[in-house]
Amino acid sequence: MRLDVKATLYSGHVYIWSYETQQIVKTFELTDVPARAGRFIARKNCVVCGSDAFQIRVYNYNTSEKITQYKANPDYIRAIVVHPTQLSVLIASNDMTIKLWDWAKGWKNARGTNTFASACLNRTGALGSSTLRFQLEAHETKGGNRVDYYPHSDKPYILTTSDDKATPNNVSFACYHPELPIIISGSKDLMLTYRFEQSLNDGLERAWCVAYQKGKQGIAVGFDDGLVVKKFGPDHAHQQSLIHSPNGRSAAICGDGERSVKRWNLSASKDNSNDFAIRVLATNIKDFKNFQEKKGRLDIPFAADGLTGGVLLGVKGQAVRRIEVEPKQVYRSERGELVALACEDTTYVLRFSRESYNEAVQNGQVDDDGVEAAFSAVTDINESIQSVEWLGDTYTVAHFDKPMYILGYLQRDSKVYLINKHLSVTSFALSLPVPEYQTLVLRGDMEMAAELLSSIPYDQLKKIARFLKGQRHKELALEVATDPEHEFDLALALNQPDIARKMARKADPDHKWKTLGDAGLATWDVPLRQSVLVNAKDPRLPFAGLHFVLRPRRSRQAGRAGLRDGRPQCYVHYKRSLGDVPGCIDVLVKTNRFAEAWKKDLEKNKKGRVAKSLGMPGEDEALFPEWDEWLLLEKEGPAVAGEANAKEAADEVEDAEDAKEEGQEEDVG
Repeated sequence: MRLDVKATLYSGHVYIWSYETQQIVKTFELTDVPARAGRFIARKNCVVCGSDAFQIRVYNYNTSEKITQYKANPDYIRAIVVHPTQLSVLIASNDMTIKLWDWAKGWKNARGTNTFASACLNRTGALGSSTLRFQLEAHETKGGNRVDYYPHSDKPYILTTSDDKATPNNVSFACYHPELPIIISGSKDLMLTYRFEQSLNDGLERAWCVAYQKGKQGIAVGFDDGLVVKKFGPDHAHQQSLIHSPNGRSAAICGDGERSVKRWNLSASKDNSNDFAIRVLATNIKDFKNFQEKKGRLDIPFAADGLTGGVLLGVKGQAVRRIEVEPKQVYRSERGELVALACEDTTYVLRFSRESYNEAVQNGQVDDDGVEAAFSAVTDINESIQSVEWLGDTYTVAHFDKPMYILGYLQRDSKVYLINKHLSVTSFALSLPVPEYQTLVLRGDMEMAAELLSSIPYDQLKKIARFLKGQRHKELALEVATDPEHEFDLALALNQPDIARKMARKADPDHKWKTLGDAGLATWDVPLRQSVLVNAKDPRLPFAGLHFVLRPRRSRQAGRAGLRDGRPQCYVHYKRSLGDVPGCIDVLVKTNRFAEAWKKDLEKNKKGRVAKSLGMPGEDEALFPEWDEWLLLEKEGPAVAGEANAKEAADEVEDAEDAKEEGQEEDVG
């Protein structure tokens, strides 16, 4: 990383200074008129400069080679802004235009639609592209000198400066610091201000411009008579992380890789409330107990980049096994057996085998990469993880529509507590026995899972049943299911028609009886099919000829049930199965189904075309080739019908007994 700062001067020269050695690194002689604007393009190793000669010049600051030069505007060039990620440069001029240039396309004037902010001397700030999107009159009496975006996404702020307020003289610039929560401004009263009402006077006349570097606390300010690089705050680092000890009585503050006010530059608490460790050097770790350093040092044969606390003291680097990932954070389970490595885009869950590690150490099988068998991969999660909380051996990940951070889990409340960047706390219910039970099932420890089942709240059994079904434990899922729909599906899948029929009677929807009837037909379960014929309200279901032949009494029950429910065709089919043709006609007439009783009714109702489409026995011999045999059967029909009616009367007592038995079965169910 280069520790340089660039300065453009009224002499037309551009200087690059090292602010550590205070020496000039490079000099570029642009022109003999003022050079008013310039920017680094670090990813291209070049600097782009503008001057009153209307020209843009681009130089490689390593080789001093001029990369390009072109006329950008017909007036003085006042400001240059480089896009932080794209290959674009904005150039503002005295001709009241802002142009967008793309250096990937030979520094041509691009026609992009990206939004940027601008400020001008007509007292307005604007957000626009090639056409103006939004205009704000930010200042009442004087022109706007500079505009700056808030550098983070949590606040939609725009900062503008003018010659009308804030200081006794004109405000030349103001900007947000990219890392610190401060605003820096400079004015023509020789003052540089940061925070609130804290001013610095360097005696270099008017302040014109400011630049900052991300990740650092310093800024560079340009004055009439020179350049100043300043660092904000005391020598200690800006706080970036806070690590509490397990008992909450101690804390370590770290940041920027420098020592904090607590003396430790990198620390981590171990499982014991009074034990902690600090990194003194890259290869030296010190261990403390009760704030007293233990005898001896922990020297490690590799460069330690970080520490993590827990049951084990974790050192980022080679210790037990080298794992070629760069985790942002390491999370250990309570028992210390499982560990999650949260990387930028993926989180890896590993299992630690203490036995394998001890065995390898005893046998001298530890190589440069550690013990390969010490850790085994459990799974990986292709997500960017912000925070993790282990519940037993369960690694829980939740997805939100905005950034949230886990505070912890309280077993007393059975809730997980989270917080956002606005310090708003949110809680979510999470019953601990549920993930514990799921963990035991996934391990195959069904005996322990059965013992834990009684501690699961009733309202969570529905979730448990669906989990068991997904793990192919359908019998156990049927035992714990509380949802009738789910219980019905499980009973059908396990071929338990009695339970399925019980669930169908509770809800009594048509689709359940249809599903149950299809299952009985597929398995040739005649009693089940007959039960469906009696209970189903779908007129298409009871017409299974096989069941009418095998069980005429059940057919009669289905037919009568259909007649009561407004489905006379069921009773007609029952009469036809008995050969009772007059009975069929009588039912059709009583229910006003004349079109099916006799075709002459169609002609009376002016439906002659339909009547002609009906075939007539004796006239349409092709349609009735066995008409004579049918006539013979019809003559015998009354006797058959009479016998059937006699049998029907004889079965009334049996019907009553069946009804009583079915009622008793329902009461027991």
